[in-house]
Amino acid sequence: MTGALERLAAVRSHRKFVAAVKDSVRKVRGSVPDPATVLPTIVDAEPLDFKVPPIMEHAFGYGGSLRFVEFSYSPRTHQFGYSDGGDHVPSDAELWTEFVNHPLVWAEIGEDQYPTLYGNFQHGGGRFCRELDRPNEEWHCLLVDRNERQPYLCTMKQIVFFFPLTEPTNGDDHTVFRDGQLLSPCHTEFKVVPQVDALQQLYSWLDNELLKTPLPDYGGTF
Repeated sequence: MTGALERLAAVRSHRKFVAAVKDSVRKVRGSVPDPATVLPTIVDAEPLDFKVPPIMEHAFGYGGSLRFVEFSYSPRTHQFGYSDGGDHVPSDAELWTEFVNHPLVWAEIGEDQYPTLYGNFQHGGGRFCRELDRPNEEWHCLLVDRNERQPYLCTMKQIVFFFPLTEPTNGDDHTVFRDGQLLSPCHTEFKVVPQVDALQQLYSWLDNELLKTPLPDYGGTF
């Protein structure tokens, strides 16, 4: 009974938040976009110039079916993980470090510009970032459109507004409450990919994409 009550409370809280975001958007824009067609650019997320590997979600443990999944370090826990609009689920930080350090990825979202993507939590002058009670606009994540294999660079503030806009008009994509987390259905129904195999497949795909990337035109001769 306690578990059922916790699930009900979590679902209600989530739906209330989604409704509040949609109401805010409706007041500003006059209407709420169709959840089936909404794209990250609606919150000014930045599309990146590479595609993500088909295996990416499963490599990091995501087994759901929703279109958008974000990968990031949580501002609250400093743990790496992912979310499809429900709670943030811990994942493989070592594999993520290898992924973001691949030349194709690093060239666009390098650690110098976006340290929180790399687990660097220093905040000015070497101080440790303590602002964990609210989404930090400077805390970044990688949002993936699974249909188009298109990654977007987002701030946590953008993610907070984006995910509610993808929820069904008269429903909720997040109805499973497991281990204290609100998740979407079928979240764990997939075959886990061993880290070594996942890394090999990720790098192989990214290497091929890198080889197809045109070299910069320096306008001179050697």
